[in-house]
Formats: sequence, structure tokens, C-alpha cells
Amino acid sequence: MRLIFAISFALSSLSIANAVGASPSHVPAPKGNFIAKAPKAVREMWLCILWNESRSTLRALNLMDNNRYGSSGIFQIEQGTWQAHQLNAHVPYRVHVWQASVSQQFAVARSIWLSDGFNPWRGDGCL
Repeated sequence: MRLIFAISFALSSLSIANAVGASPSHVPAPKGNFIAKAPKAVREMWLCILWNESRSTLRALNLMDNNRYGSSGIFQIEQGTWQAHQLNAHVPYRVHVWQASVSQQFAVARSIWLSDGFNPWRGDGCL
């Protein structure tokens, strides 16, 4: 049932994007990203999180889900969590999660992980 809903939602999202003349923006992960260099178990967890949170892979990051009304970005980070870690990740405080570049999102996700492990993503089906 969950898979059927996910497929249906994905197809309707693509239909809406195409109807308004937009196309999903898929870009590769930044070169030298920490996930690609991580040990296998850690890398697999990050790949699961990317997929479950934004339907992204390291080869194609889905940047379509950026909004100011909750979690946002490829890692679906909540604004409060973002703010708690962005300065440690060298991301200027004026940059909100829904405005962040891919590199900034990776930097903050890494900072969160180094501080809190995968706990902020508990409940997404990967832990």
C-alpha cells in the first residue's frame, strides 16, 4: 500500500511539474561528498535516507522539495535543526534550508550526523 501511494504521489508530482512548465531538477551530488567516501554501512544508511526523504540518489539529487513550511531539501532537514548546525558547517546564518545549495545541504547534514548520528532521520524507514 505504501509503495502504491509513493508511486502515485511521484507520478502526480511529475504531472503537476509538467503542467506548469517545470521539470524536476536533478543534479549530481557535489564532488568529494562525504557519503561517497564513507564506510559501506554508513554509505548505505545515507543512500536510504536520501531516497526516503527526497527520492534522491548520489547521481540524481531531487531538488524539487524546497519549502519554508517544514522540512526541506534533499535531506528534509527542519529549519530548527538546520539553524542549530549551519554555522558549524560554515553555512552563513542568513541562508535558510530551503535556499541552500547542494553543497551547503551536504555540509549541514554531515554536521548533524557528526553531532547526533542518524537520530534526526529516525522514522524515515532506514533505522
